[in-house]
Amino acid sequence: MSGEHDDLEISLKPADDMLLSQAQDFIIIVDDDVHQQMNSYAQTDLSRELAGVILGHYEQQGSKVIIKVIAAIEARDAERQRASVKLTHESWAFINLVKDKMFPDLIIVG
Repeated sequence: MSGEHDDLEISLKPADDMLLSQAQDFIIIVDDDVHQQMNSYAQTDLSRELAGVILGHYEQQGSKVIIKVIAAIEARDAERQRASVKLTHESWAFINLVKDKMFPDLIIVG
């Protein structure tokens, strides 16, 4: 990531990408504690955008993909504006540190 407008693309294994692209239905299940955590975080500053990532895992059952959200990590040090937010290198460093320490078996699902 070297440019001013870097994009991040999260990709699964190629075979998984192919299966997901053929999915007809997505079911998202969010843990109650994570839902509460995200709602609380969203209320901390209503004047600017907030960001973070959600972690969990997924499974494919036929044409359905079931995504289970088990954890969330706030994007600290993000550049927050009224109608936009940019995750900085520092934001990603924090997210990866927390993910690796606390949630090593989960993937970023959103």
